Amino acid sequence: MISATFEALRVQLQETAATFADGVGLVGATFSPPKITPGTSIDVKIEWLSQRASSDDYTIFVQVRDESGSTVAQADGRPGNGSYPTNAWRPGDIVWDRHQ
Repeated sequence: MISATFEALRVQLQETAATFADGVGLVGATFSPPKITPGTSIDVKIEWLSQRASSDDYTIFVQVRDESGSTVAQADGRPGNGSYPTNAWRPGDIVWDRHQ
């Protein structure tokens, strides 16, 4: 089962690791446990920064790949399990998006 939750927080300034279309910035991501074995549930937390308002509604995807590069699990969806789409983000919003 894959589920997603989110939290949003407005901040003055935050550095990003990467910036995508329309000023969607990836601040970071964490996952646990650090070592994955078959059948293990994974908790992925992604931190986004909205650098400017957008009218586009983007989909976020998370993939787990094995040693050979094959995708073994994937989650696709709007942030917050659809409850906080990117076209609702305001400049300065920090969005925590979790997937399991």
